[in-house]
Amino acid sequence: MNRTKCTEMVQKFGNHIKDDLVQQLRDNPFSLIIDESTDISTTKCLTVLVKYFDPNEGKIKTRLLDLLNVYEGQSANVGSSGESLFNMIMHTLNSQQIPINNFVGLEADGASNIMGEFNSLTSRLRQHIPSIRIFKCICHSIHLCASEAARMLPRQCKDLIRNIFTNFSHSAKRKYEFMQFQTLFSLKPHKLLHV
Repeated sequence: MNRTKCTEMVQKFGNHIKDDLVQQLRDNPFSLIIDESTDISTTKCLTVLVKYFDPNEGKIKTRLLDLLNVYEGQSANVGSSGESLFNMIMHTLNSQQIPINNFVGLEADGASNIMGEFNSLTSRLRQHIPSIRIFKCICHSIHLCASEAARMLPRQCKDLIRNIFTNFSHSAKRKYEFMQFQTLFSLKPHKLLHV
């Protein structure tokens, strides 16, 4: 396919998948998982994932609901303040006609604009949806703990790990020998990851 046709097909499939997801959210309770991120082009985005139970398949699913540009749109929805994030999320749900009553939980990192006691996203959500459950993301918490713990390690430990990776990353032969070693000892093949 040429680029135009391929782009059109991807958009059509994406719209169809999103329509199915929105219908599920209209009919079932769900939680949102959000995180802000800045991409390589310095565009700050709010990723909005949704977690819900799919009764048709009998399992819990996590899907992308929206990817919002934090500094685009109406002035009330611009920026990463608690009020702006709240307006963006409410606009997303309202524009898709997803009932707010189905919104039962939120998970996010511990940033003050999101989890602060006053004037944050969660404080506004609690005003509008008193029964909502708010959770700090365990992955973010574990990452912060691991980062702090790594600062306490002697420099030689970090250097050893970096040197091991560097030794294998620049040599196809060493990677092959490493794979043979794992096979010889009936180990599941592992790929060496960068620090």
